[in-house]
Amino acid sequence: MHAFTTTTALSAAGMLVAGATTACEGLCSDSYQTYQLEFEEASALSIRPRAAALDGDGRGLVVGDGGMILREDDSGAWVDRSPGEAADLYGLVLRGSRAIAVGSGGTILVSDDSGDTWSPQSSGTEATLRAITFLDEGGAVAVGDGVVLLSENGVDDWSPAQLPAEASAQLRAVAGTSTRAFAVGLAGLVLMSQDNGQSWVELDRPTEADLLGVSLDLTVLAGDGSLFRMDGDEWIWSGDLEAAVEAVDPGLSWVVLADGTAATLIPQWYGLESRTPLPEGSATPQVILPRGERATLLSESGERLEAAVTEKWVDYRTRCVNLPGGAVEGRPFYVDGEARVAPIVDREGWSAPLALDVNDLSPETRTVLASAWALDGAYEHASIASFARFILDLMAVGAPAKLVAEAQAALADEVRHARACFDLASAYAGQPRGPGAFTLDRAFEGEHDLITLALSTFVEGCVNETIAAVEAEVAHSLAEVPLVRHTLAQIAADETRHAALAWDTLAWCLSAAGEPLHHALSQHYRALRERATAERAIAPDAHRATMNLTRHGRLGEASRALIASRVRQDLILPRLAKLLRQDQPHRPQAPIVRHPVT
Repeated sequence: MHAFTTTTALSAAGMLVAGATTACEGLCSDSYQTYQLEFEEASALSIRPRAAALDGDGRGLVVGDGGMILREDDSGAWVDRSPGEAADLYGLVLRGSRAIAVGSGGTILVSDDSGDTWSPQSSGTEATLRAITFLDEGGAVAVGDGVVLLSENGVDDWSPAQLPAEASAQLRAVAGTSTRAFAVGLAGLVLMSQDNGQSWVELDRPTEADLLGVSLDLTVLAGDGSLFRMDGDEWIWSGDLEAAVEAVDPGLSWVVLADGTAATLIPQWYGLESRTPLPEGSATPQVILPRGERATLLSESGERLEAAVTEKWVDYRTRCVNLPGGAVEGRPFYVDGEARVAPIVDREGWSAPLALDVNDLSPETRTVLASAWALDGAYEHASIASFARFILDLMAVGAPAKLVAEAQAALADEVRHARACFDLASAYAGQPRGPGAFTLDRAFEGEHDLITLALSTFVEGCVNETIAAVEAEVAHSLAEVPLVRHTLAQIAADETRHAALAWDTLAWCLSAAGEPLHHALSQHYRALRERATAERAIAPDAHRATMNLTRHGRLGEASRALIASRVRQDLILPRLAKLLRQDQPHRPQAPIVRHPVT
């Protein structure tokens, strides 16, 4: 079984902070603050644009075909600053008052007055140059059709960098500092330099699609809308923009898509924010000039749209469990979309006497703790049924014996969990508590095929049990009562193994079901990503005035909601992205030898 560690991304100290929001897993109405774009048409520019940049004073500079250069003055008017060079210009960079433009035939133009006047520089190549970036200490790197040029002062003395023999494809984008630089291009080509741009090595290709952009944290954007991120020494599929890319700025902050939308791009959050349809009838922008919360979008004919990010409140409904306490613990037993549990009753048979001193607790506190632990016991009791159904479903699709055996062991774990929780509930209540009859009406209706199993495993196991494992870890780290700490430690360890079993099962289902399941899980990925974006946008509420019972292993609603949100963002989304990336059928079959990224 794959190791599944929850503590690498989350810690108890980082979880419990004031101002966490409460969350509902629900069919509950709520609203959240999101963003959209507003567009305003502006007069067209007399240029076929290819690249744009902003100077330190917030004024734009655009270069394009035929050596055209337009500069925005203080009044917002665009002034022709073309130097008379006929070569098409494809790349542009600005830092301070220095600007560099590159283009066809090895053209390099340098300006030291923010683009008012330009001087041609000798590049020593006839190859088309398509992108350029500054390095630290004033150096610059230009990339193009099978060539990388380096200038230590960013003005003259351009010399070819040392490239791998096989790296002859067209390079489309570059980003770097003096210690680390990346260039990307056609057919998934990725080059890296760690010596101020003097020599470059080729990294394993994340995709066969053309790469259009790269960031300093080694996130790359492909023309088909896929995002990839380097994690250690391997690529992780980090998202899908759901459409081909028409335009993206060098900083990967704005994007125009072939489905007629524009959006702000947030690679580290796996996709888009403020996605909005372009005005009807407008030409598709090909060049983007970012201006923070605004951007200028330019089409090939020079038509101009001014875009601005605006706030918007959205009402939504999300699936909730109509049970006291809200969130579901562990692996739920869903029937018709609701988590089913047995009623909690006064009974023997599910608890044993504990030597737990409760004399210093008020009756109110004991009642609250008894109810909370009994509810946990009911959820754990339902998990027994969930694993029993899971085992039957595994057998129905011909799963390997290893998965069936591990599911059987997990079922036994849930029996112990239920009894341990009812032990504590009974101790705090002062009388035996346990579950009543568990109804199975409609519990086995529906499909029992491979895809249905995989999707239910993702929701019930990969999501819920991952969250339960981390929540138990955090509660254990804060609990002070020895018997409570022992119970939570065991639950945390077991739920971590159960989550790993769920991910292993999902991986096996993907290998067996192929593309139909990949597509279905990609839909889940996008929905989960949208939820994560929504949760980040919701303004935090203050903690509710409730008892602080962390010493007894009980976390408040706000803390639990924050844990669930962080687990979805920091553990589940990246893990699912990696799994989907590994399953992609068109990834390269013979990867190039990796070079460590330091």
